[in-house]
Amino acid sequence: MRTRGGEARLRALLEDLIQYYVGVYPNNPLALVVWFEKAPERPEQNILALFAGTLRNEITVTPRQSLSWKTGTEGPPYLEVHASSVGHFAQELASQPQGLSRYRDRAEVLFFDKKFLKEEVTQFFNIVTAPPDLVRCWYVDPDTYDRYRKGDLTLRSQSAGRPHLGIVKTDESPDFVHAKGIPHLEFSQRWLPLSFDAVKNYAWYSDWLSHPDRHSYLLVEGGSLYQILKFEVKTAPEYAAKFQLLEKLPDDRYPEVYLRAVLPTENAAT
Repeated sequence: MRTRGGEARLRALLEDLIQYYVGVYPNNPLALVVWFEKAPERPEQNILALFAGTLRNEITVTPRQSLSWKTGTEGPPYLEVHASSVGHFAQELASQPQGLSRYRDRAEVLFFDKKFLKEEVTQFFNIVTAPPDLVRCWYVDPDTYDRYRKGDLTLRSQSAGRPHLGIVKTDESPDFVHAKGIPHLEFSQRWLPLSFDAVKNYAWYSDWLSHPDRHSYLLVEGGSLYQILKFEVKTAPEYAAKFQLLEKLPDDRYPEVYLRAVLPTENAAT
């Protein structure tokens, strides 16, 4: 208990420092903080802080500082900060990745903003933000679909903004016409499965429930269109591991949406 309590206190102090770094360089936002060579029982800790832009074209190491800096006291635990830019770190990964191996030793990602990160950096630190088979979707309500059928708008215009949800397919027919999937939503930059109680809060469910005589649709990345047929809850403890979900639902009860592909003859080019 004492060990866990000490780690929790350290984490709180580090997160307090991260909040400071978030706003310290307005033109170079904080992109990543990694607690590396993690050893909570030691008096000295290490973090890597990467910033967007060209704030650092080298990895600079600040002299150790007390994590009790806000109180004005000096003493352990102490912290050594390794700071650089995302771009420079990515270049170093390409040219001499072995020289960066210490940053992955006993490492824990404490903060990241994926819009500022490069793919090679997220891969290096194994930052996973979505299940491997997740497809992002945009909801097309009955009125919007009717306007699309009349030629008043294109479906491509409906996918200009952020996705409304994500789907991890759990089953698909051999002809790819019918499919089932677990609805996901993005929370804190990670795509997580929705419980059935949560699903009820969204228009793509409530419209289907309230207007069974009018069809609703999901437009998936790539341009395919699916009609929403129904929702069903399935108790499936194996789903989290089988589909590599980033989080398992506590009761293992996953809502599934049943979909039918809209054939090309039913829609014009998007």
